[in-house]
Amino acid sequence: MSMSMSTSATIPRSDLLPSTTSTSSSSINSPSASPVISPIPSTASRSVASIAHVGLRTSSSWSSWSWSAYGIENLTPRNVPAALDTIIAAFSNDRFNRYARGEDMSLPPPAPSLLKRLYYTLALHWFINRKITLTTTSSGGHALLVAYPPASMARTGWRGVWDRIWGMGVDLVFGGISWGVGLFDSGRVKRRRAEIASKQKSAVSAVLGEREKELMYVHILATHPGYQGQGHGGKLLDAMSEMTDSIGMSSWLLSSGPHNVPFYEKHGYRVVGEIRMGGDDPDWEDGELIAPIMVRECRTPEKHDT
Repeated sequence: MSMSMSTSATIPRSDLLPSTTSTSSSSINSPSASPVISPIPSTASRSVASIAHVGLRTSSSWSSWSWSAYGIENLTPRNVPAALDTIIAAFSNDRFNRYARGEDMSLPPPAPSLLKRLYYTLALHWFINRKITLTTTSSGGHALLVAYPPASMARTGWRGVWDRIWGMGVDLVFGGISWGVGLFDSGRVKRRRAEIASKQKSAVSAVLGEREKELMYVHILATHPGYQGQGHGGKLLDAMSEMTDSIGMSSWLLSSGPHNVPFYEKHGYRVVGEIRMGGDDPDWEDGELIAPIMVRECRTPEKHDT
């Protein structure tokens, strides 16, 4: 999901929950306020060997990829406390996320409970283990990007078998935790999340169809307010785009609001559809919510030069 607000974020699938059943969950993407975009080094070596822990297939064309050439590194457990603060700060007052959390915009956003903080922490560890999870080196977790690679990037052979076994185990554990946390949700939260899931599934299916399975999904792009305006969000997004271009892959995301569209358009994304929510909710009085669906088509080296 791509959530945009002055605090960089993307729409999370119902309150930042990692999706253990489908990669069509919402994104939490949002740009930093007036970001300064740092250019991507054209001479950077390209490979996803540095993110092999996600279970991505490596090949000769990717063998020299290095995130460090972009000032980016994999998010590690050491960065999780900073990433947790970033997620909370970036989404605390975002309309889409407040709707998903069952809140009322006429009241100030409540501080997340200890249970929620623990759950978000576990979710970040789930992302680190199962998805592409990056941060800028200079922010140390205060700017992060989470992307869901398509199944076509899975490793093959015995490594692929091990990845699937490990993945099923991790998903089973976190799926159980997610189910347990969901038991404490109110009826309003469950109703709104069901609405989001249903409308998102039908809208994404109508716009992307089977192609969704072939695209990189940018699930979260968030920058802590204290680190905004320094180009962190743009650097993360451009590095991901450079990597997908190098392997001939396009990307998509779901923005948490139209206010984020100009930021994503600067980075090559275009609106291909939208999701509308909240208009019929009896407890929501802050107007209809619009979440644009955006796609960035793969660019060849020649297009980069033009």
